[in-house]
Amino acid sequence: MQATTIKFEDGYTVTISPTYQVSYSHKGKSNGCHVSYWKEVPVDSEGADYIRKNGLKIGDYLWSNPTREMVMRAGNGVREAVAAAAQESRVQSAIRKSKLEAPLAAARAGCGLGDPVQVSVGYFAGYQTHVDWNGRELRSVDWTKVSLGQFNFIERSELDRAVEKFDAAAAEKRDREAAAAAVRNREFAAKSEEARTTGKPVLLERWTTDRCMNGHSDECSFDTASRCVMPDGTTKISYTCCY
Repeated sequence: MQATTIKFEDGYTVTISPTYQVSYSHKGKSNGCHVSYWKEVPVDSEGADYIRKNGLKIGDYLWSNPTREMVMRAGNGVREAVAAAAQESRVQSAIRKSKLEAPLAAARAGCGLGDPVQVSVGYFAGYQTHVDWNGRELRSVDWTKVSLGQFNFIERSELDRAVEKFDAAAAEKRDREAAAAAVRNREFAAKSEEARTTGKPVLLERWTTDRCMNGHSDECSFDTASRCVMPDGTTKISYTCCY
């Protein structure tokens, strides 16, 4: 498609790129995302709350939430242009998919695996490092059970095994971090109580910095840093120069 630009009287501008990215800009600020994300504003969204608080009409805006909520003006032909671009994007996506179906089927049939699952493979310096699957980087993979080429496949049983191992390791890591956090919280609570009772700072941790934090870099190479909990429950970091 050709690029489309729609301008409002106050300078608010909406642009639809040939790659179906829809962006808006106004007073030096801009934002946007792929056309497929733009929808009518849900009445229970933060975007709707923002529109109401500013005395505006929900029907005058479009909404998206790819990573965080955004609202964009829908008037002046924007709604219609976005809808047309979304439809064209769906058509082009279907065309691309249909063109891949035959070679994908041929690759699947000839990959040599009993129950192949198509996956993405990560590489470093020309060597495969991991299999990407549903947000997981699977590195404990038996590469003899992976078929590499234009399309990558892994034996389903090997994928299931790698996912199970990944999830188990992730759960173990979460448990360790939760246990460590609980210990830190107990220690902090005890030292915070000591500081409140004595009216004096209590040391939480001490470390050495890699540079001077006190502005004496011409005379000092590093500092000793100390983090203390104060009698009022707040924490404070102080730095002592090495000289």
